[in-house]
Amino acid sequence: MKRSFNLILLICLCSILWGCSNKASAPSSPSNSGGGATAFTYPFAGQIGSYFNETTLEDPSCSVYYPAPAEFWIPFGVAASGDYLFISDPQFGDIQVFTTSGTYITAFWPDDSSGDIANGGGNPVPAGLTVDKQGHLYETDPNLGVINVFNINDILAQAPAVWPCGFLSAYATYRGINPIDVSVDNNGNMYVADDGNGLEKIAPNFNDTTVGCCGYNSGDNWLASTSGGYASINGGSLASPIGGGIVVTADGSRVYYGDAGNNVIQVYDSGLNPVGFIGNAGGAATTAAGEFDGPIGVILDNQGNLLVTEEGNARVQRLTTGGTFLAFIGWGASHTTPQPGDIASPILLAVDSNDDLFVSNPSVSGVYKYSSH
Repeated sequence: MKRSFNLILLICLCSILWGCSNKASAPSSPSNSGGGATAFTYPFAGQIGSYFNETTLEDPSCSVYYPAPAEFWIPFGVAASGDYLFISDPQFGDIQVFTTSGTYITAFWPDDSSGDIANGGGNPVPAGLTVDKQGHLYETDPNLGVINVFNINDILAQAPAVWPCGFLSAYATYRGINPIDVSVDNNGNMYVADDGNGLEKIAPNFNDTTVGCCGYNSGDNWLASTSGGYASINGGSLASPIGGGIVVTADGSRVYYGDAGNNVIQVYDSGLNPVGFIGNAGGAATTAAGEFDGPIGVILDNQGNLLVTEEGNARVQRLTTGGTFLAFIGWGASHTTPQPGDIASPILLAVDSNDDLFVSNPSVSGVYKYSSH
């Protein structure tokens, strides 16, 4: 299987790197509050990975183009579990594994649970990543229309020499959606940003992994969804369900989505009913603290606060879940002269158990690490 790149899909994935038009309507306000206001300073702690060497060769044994360890074309999804960091690259179709200090461990190409991909069933394009408390890594693939779930111990059991041609079979594969990003609550329910279809809530059922929604599929996992494709911040409608990151609180009571097209963070309850938003009341792109220009990635730190990437402002914001501003990180923070750790195109992000922050940065083909203190 030749690892050729799907240009149309890359344009879709990277559409979040370009500006988004402002189409907003009547204001709303978030009905939730919370999150501690611990004062983190986030000094830049280094870069993980670098741009691939263009002399990298195709492996004749499996016709796969591959980079060397710790090389990327487009680092995209990021997830942290324990001492380990997982980074997806939709160009090369692989997921690389590092320690949270930046040491390369291993890599693999994600296969679905039936083994179809390794046998020529399609090109994996891993995008969003997340982990749960039970030791699973979740990987979204909008090209194949699946969410793959891996046992992290299976990933770590691989030797580094598995590269290239290292296909790892998923523990379970959920089909019938076009996922860009995913988050998981403590009950295993998945909250998915589904390309063109808004947001969806999917129940865990490893024995029946066809997602049932709206009469299109036969599975019984589908629980709820939002309306999608409407350029409005009224009622939680989404202007850009393809582009944003999604995160759910551990108890599943609140869901946050980076709605870049409306320049807000949409807020939903456990049934994906809209309860407000965070950002400019008219949906305008601004540089003000607590407001956004093209918000994309969104996660919760260990203190219960939001961290949000902004493509338009080239920065990360830290806020309480009620929208109170706490800190800036990155190029558009509080200075105009470039400094170490300034990030031009922040996409998705993760925090580890120490609250250290990791942000995918395609502009340098790496992931930036920031210390929490």
